[in-house]
Amino acid sequence: MSDERDPVDASLRRLFAPPDLGGLQAKIAAAAAAAALAPVEPQREASPRRRRVWGTTIAATAAAAAAALLLSTRVQHSAAVFEPAADPIVAPVFGPREQAGAQLARFYVSGTALARLDDADCLGAPPIPEACDGSAPEPRLAPSDALEVIGECGALGGPTCDGYDLPAARLVQLRVRPQGPRLLVCVEPRDADPRPLLPDDSGLQLFRRELGAFILYEVTPLSDSLALELFSL
Repeated sequence: MSDERDPVDASLRRLFAPPDLGGLQAKIAAAAAAAALAPVEPQREASPRRRRVWGTTIAATAAAAAAALLLSTRVQHSAAVFEPAADPIVAPVFGPREQAGAQLARFYVSGTALARLDDADCLGAPPIPEACDGSAPEPRLAPSDALEVIGECGALGGPTCDGYDLPAARLVQLRVRPQGPRLLVCVEPRDADPRPLLPDDSGLQLFRRELGAFILYEVTPLSDSLALELFSL
């Protein structure tokens, strides 16, 4: 009986025998040394699905940034297009009408005195000019207690206006009695109407009247015409 138990007992003793402390410590030391020398395992790549998610996010962010930049550029461009422009520098229009008006204004301001028609011709030796006896077919000024003629050029039989810077073939200078302001009356054929426009800063007024085949203009510092109604054919 004891012989049969001996092999079994020996086997159990070997199976459940306590470990050898010296050998266990040696194994632990060897394992630690091996772990210290082992290469570091590289970081594991993201899975294909995770890579797709990150790629989509980056692409969306880049697209949003590009869209914002484009929108900002368009807004700036629109602001530049629709921003009110500075007033352009426009050269003043100075045509024939403005030139004629400027000539009349300068002549008025200059105070140039024209010769009196009766002094120049009507008191001379015969034959008496038609302009003096009233037989000429052109506008004549009726006598008036309110106005007096102080000079004239361009009338029949009188001095011409060629020596003056005037847009008129005939010019009559008048004065409001007794020592009032001066007036100018231009007499022109219809087909030579200069249609003058006085400068805005001249301080003068311009009045127009049609009389037969003639056009009359009155230049005056007054607000109403005084001379035009006194002319007749």
